[in-house]
Amino acid sequence: MITAYLASEKIISYKGDVLTGPAEVDGYERLTVAQKKLFKKFLRNFYGAWEYPEKHLPIKIKYVPGKIAYLRVDFEKGEWLHIITPWQWF
Repeated sequence: MITAYLASEKIISYKGDVLTGPAEVDGYERLTVAQKKLFKKFLRNFYGAWEYPEKHLPIKIKYVPGKIAYLRVDFEKGEWLHIITPWQWF
């Protein structure tokens, strides 16, 4: 799958659908610059992994400190993921 960023940070799916951009996710504004960069890279990889990325839109993001710190992202349908790197999430 190929996704593209527009200048406004909107993300367009390969079908032409406008997907949720990083700055549109609740909590994004509270992240540090490094955390925002991580989330942007993750989101591009994450959307690219799905045939229908519009079915997996994030609604909330937050930083969780700890021995292994991570970003927690929640999705519309109640799923959530822990983001460690742009390519590693669970």
